[in-house]
Amino acid sequence: LSKRIMDDGFIGGNKELLIKMVLGSFVIHLANSTIDIIKEKKRVDISSKIQYSLSEESFSHLMRMKISYFSNKNYAEILNNINVDINNMTSIADEGVFFVVTQAFSMVGGVIGLFILDYRMTILVLLFIPIKYVVMKYFAKQRKKVMDEFIFINQKYSSWFGDTVGGVKEVKLFGIFANKHKEFVEKQNEVISKQKKIALIILIVLVSLAVLGGVATGIYFGVATISTQGFVLEQDTDQPIANVSVTDGKNVVKTDSNGKFKLKGWHKARFVTITNPSGYWTENYYQEITRSKNEYNFTLKKVDADQTNHSFMQITDTEISNEPGDWFNFLKEEIDGMAEKPAFLIHTGDICYENGLRNHGKFMSTQTMGIPVRYTIGNHDFVNIGSYSEEMFEDNYGPVNYSFDVGEVHYIVSSLAYGDYPAKYAFNDVVTWMQNDLANIPDGRKVVIFNHDVCRDETGMILKSGSKKIELKKEGVIAWINGHLHYNFINNYDGILNISTAPLVGGIDGSIGGVRVVNIEGN
Repeated sequence: LSKRIMDDGFIGGNKELLIKMVLGSFVIHLANSTIDIIKEKKRVDISSKIQYSLSEESFSHLMRMKISYFSNKNYAEILNNINVDINNMTSIADEGVFFVVTQAFSMVGGVIGLFILDYRMTILVLLFIPIKYVVMKYFAKQRKKVMDEFIFINQKYSSWFGDTVGGVKEVKLFGIFANKHKEFVEKQNEVISKQKKIALIILIVLVSLAVLGGVATGIYFGVATISTQGFVLEQDTDQPIANVSVTDGKNVVKTDSNGKFKLKGWHKARFVTITNPSGYWTENYYQEITRSKNEYNFTLKKVDADQTNHSFMQITDTEISNEPGDWFNFLKEEIDGMAEKPAFLIHTGDICYENGLRNHGKFMSTQTMGIPVRYTIGNHDFVNIGSYSEEMFEDNYGPVNYSFDVGEVHYIVSSLAYGDYPAKYAFNDVVTWMQNDLANIPDGRKVVIFNHDVCRDETGMILKSGSKKIELKKEGVIAWINGHLHYNFINNYDGILNISTAPLVGGIDGSIGGVRVVNIEGN
């Protein structure tokens, strides 16, 4: 419903549908709130009736007790015992129990949903249920034992307290307050000691559950982490290509003299991705990781032209819904009319929401444009579809972090690591991968970074996450190219060009719409 409000209502401009969807959403929330109110009213009624019924029964039973019962217990002790028992029995209708009952239904749906997302995690959850049961049962017995002791000691204290208050005249008359205070300290310490033990058992239970959760998570990551290997070969000759960088989104290795690579694995990895080396190209630069696959082999075709001097095109923030506007024909005509074709066309993000992600690649691709096309993820491309927000982008356009070489320049395409929905690949993941990627490029090679947004440290041109730090100037970066801001500017920060481009339909500051062409001469 929320997606339709955004995609078809706001972006698609369907006001009638937008009003209907907003009203529908309001009715759903109103109905949900009404159900919660009715549920809470019923719970309070049930709890009140149980408390009244138990109080009435205890009073009636008390009135029928033999006189001898009262000779061994004072009124304070009797009242305390009745209140403790009634409160414990009434707790069956408190908020916590009702929450557990309602959550039991949600758990069934949760297990089904978890199985759809990842059967391995579902199996782990189900396997850990009996383990948690054994742990909980053991600590429940320990808690019951301590609770019984607490009730007994509390009864003794209540009896002593009733006798002491009932005999307060005698205490004052005989001046035995000091003795009574000493008895009070001893009995209160016994009560408090048992309360501490009960609290400690609860804490141990929580810690035990956390440890079990950590163990399950560790096992899952161990199971989910798949090491990968394969070969990179020349397409026409099947000869191995050495020194090609290969990544799983975090780790980066180079192929050996036989063209072979092996990655140790990463629990977030979805693709094995190669860096197109200078003088080669392939559109099949990534492969999805599966447990049924043993090798991930890549073939690269030699590029005939010398690309030492080359150009590339950048567009950004096209934000389509179903079909592109007039800008698409303009872009196509510009490319077709160029005598010397650009080495590639890069889109720096905000393809835009579910419909845009689904449809953009159908119109603007390597096949339709006649030159290599690459995409960058934008903040509006993090959508609530699938098991994580970048999944739909990856389904249609491949990895969010990757690199390739053209001529003497190393190009990096990176995720901004935030968007309309929380990112799977955190900023720390991006920085870690980029560090590893840069560590494997030839010495002296210049670098251009594509991202949807400006560098987080725009004036210092430093990427930093925790202890990890990338000083872009020292890494040979000559340009950071982005969109997102919807207007054109170029700033020079100590030799690094910070280039922002407006959408093809024009910028919010009145910037002319168009496609940016960047010419590279050597490095």
